[in-house]
Amino acid sequence: MANGILVCSGQNWIIDSIKTKIDTDGGLYVGLMSNIVQTTVEAQLPYSSGIIEITDSSDGPEICSGYSRQLCVNWIKTGGVDPYLIGDTVTFEVSGTWLNVYGYFVSKTLTGNDVLWTETFPSDVEEIKYNGDQILITPKYQQSFEN
Repeated sequence: MANGILVCSGQNWIIDSIKTKIDTDGGLYVGLMSNIVQTTVEAQLPYSSGIIEITDSSDGPEICSGYSRQLCVNWIKTGGVDPYLIGDTVTFEVSGTWLNVYGYFVSKTLTGNDVLWTETFPSDVEEIKYNGDQILITPKYQQSFEN
């Protein structure tokens, strides 16, 4: 099979298609994960499949009181070469102490195992969050050519 390149108009067509789907479905959900390193492309929820979501119940390894995924409805597209979608900032209100918060993921549903992409936080971001802290996430998806 030959290797090709997704040219600028193709990149923008894909981003436009994703944005249309997000708008039609009413948004995407942002969740928090305790994965220290970037997940593999095969990773998925539940945590035994590679993505460790923090949870508000005893169903997962990282229990964080008051946690739930946050709905992100508004997404803006930037065009050109390597276009991207950026969502509105979502806020997580910390109750108690949340340990091992190392990144976020974007999913289609509030509770399902349908993660679309993940991103770990920079190494200088503190992984422990305390009562009253806020975690602000501005989710972003970029369509780009990786050589």
